[in-house]
Amino acid sequence: AVLMVTVVAGGVAAWRVFDRTPPGENPAGAATGPSASTAAVAAGFDRCGDALCPTGPLCWGGTLANNGKAAPTWPLDCKKSHVWETFAAIPLPADAVGTREDELKRWPSIAAVCSPSLLASRSRKPGATKGWELDAWPMQVGDGPRLVHCIARPEDGDSKGAAF
Repeated sequence: AVLMVTVVAGGVAAWRVFDRTPPGENPAGAATGPSASTAAVAAGFDRCGDALCPTGPLCWGGTLANNGKAAPTWPLDCKKSHVWETFAAIPLPADAVGTREDELKRWPSIAAVCSPSLLASRSRKPGATKGWELDAWPMQVGDGPRLVHCIARPEDGDSKGAAF
């Protein structure tokens, strides 16, 4: 009986330590986290619905992750060739804390914001950005807070000029 109790207790403890709720499943009672509407506005951003939208173009090099941890991407001049461009950003939702950073775009509370409809509404030429690949990547602009950036790029790779 003691062995059975030890095994069950150990299993429950291990489950709590190693539990990683997969994207698409919100654990019961999990908060969805702060939206941009309840968060302070970071320098270089304005509120736009449930997101923060950059006040000027933000362009980036490629993204790279090591074991799920996002490496900082390099800011690039939007007038020159670049891979990604930010169209919105949000604070990391509480329900996404502990998620692999290279899989944030799959998290429902983030995907709801980093959406094709928000991309289209932020685009200078919505027809030109239709079908662009979307991602969500944690980044820090200057001394501001680290936010999850909704980023986009053309399907065929690099872009030149600001799209948003």
